[in-house]
Amino acid sequence: MIQSAGGKVALTQQAQADVTIVIPCYRHAHYLEECLTSVRAQTHAAWKAIVVDDCSPDEQEIRKVVERFADPRIRIVRHEVNRGLGASRNTGIRASDTELVLPLDSDDRLAPVARRRAGDAYRASGSDALALAQYEELLVRYPRSWLAPETRRLVQELRAKAGNTP
Repeated sequence: MIQSAGGKVALTQQAQADVTIVIPCYRHAHYLEECLTSVRAQTHAAWKAIVVDDCSPDEQEIRKVVERFADPRIRIVRHEVNRGLGASRNTGIRASDTELVLPLDSDDRLAPVARRRAGDAYRASGSDALALAQYEELLVRYPRSWLAPETRRLVQELRAKAGNTP
């Protein structure tokens, strides 16, 4: 359950976050607001977000964007030296305390149902990990090429669940 008081969002004990959205950010403060807006628009609200500032020269702008949201689910972790995208993702993963981690680039957005669908797909798969991509784009761009049969089946199942059958 989400409770709102004065525009601020708080998770009650019944809706503790089960996923951390890790958002590396380097020179992308100008995209971050749109990215975080898409995160906050998730239909499944039990999430946390960690913005990893990779010692970006636009540190103050990144901080201002996050502060404008005034959402306790969003926090910043800052590298003291620039370490790159992979290290930033790893920093966010290490800083998370949830079962699931969803990586998101700061210049990308999530569809409102992305978090729910990712969690459903993960749980249905029975796997230890689940790699996600824009499945619509995968099937359009690579209809019969490099997609492994199991990946193709999973993508088709996700499309069918979403009502997007070819």
